[in-house]
Amino acid sequence: MLRRRHRNAEDQEFLLNAPVHARRLPPRLQEYVDAFRRQESGYGVIAGHPVDDDVIGRPRPLEPASFPVVAGHDLLLALYAALLGDAFGWATQQNGRITQDVLPIKEDEGNQLSIAPDVPLGWHTGDAFPSCRPESVLLACVRNPTEKVTTVARADGLELDEHDASALFEPRFRITPDKSHLSQHNSIERAVAFRGKSRGRHGDLLSRILGGHCAL
Repeated sequence: MLRRRHRNAEDQEFLLNAPVHARRLPPRLQEYVDAFRRQESGYGVIAGHPVDDDVIGRPRPLEPASFPVVAGHDLLLALYAALLGDAFGWATQQNGRITQDVLPIKEDEGNQLSIAPDVPLGWHTGDAFPSCRPESVLLACVRNPTEKVTTVARADGLELDEHDASALFEPRFRITPDKSHLSQHNSIERAVAFRGKSRGRHGDLLSRILGGHCAL
């Protein structure tokens, strides 16, 4: 029913009512997600979704003006997000879409990006560059013919001595947005307000994105 009423998860009416729609999900699933939220488990897995490979069709290169919609799966992912909190996206990434597409892009071969087709991503904290970072990042795998893996780890299980722990809080470490936030991946010019000053070799990139702080 939602698929007939809403073309995709970017529909404003759908997003406003997503928490209401999410309450119609199976009770056992809601209990699992709620326990994940309360216990701050680090990661969770929901499996068993039916995927019609023919409906998805053949992936096409990322076009800033028109990102492909994976039929219905974006709506379901948004409902899961509504059980956890308020979903949001970056104004500088894929035209500000809430649910984004991750497709292999030939031009990004060799880069440390999720759209790079042949490079395993190194350890990183997803979307950790702003001070108002998300509490959760949701990923939906709808096609994986080469059986690529997603590896996760919990930082609270690391054993660090006092010297190493103190070093991690020093200002010499900077987390910056990656190239997926640059203008070639967007077709809409957006004015992003920011406050604060950026320093170091990444300063120009940060000033064009979020200035190291939350967008206003």
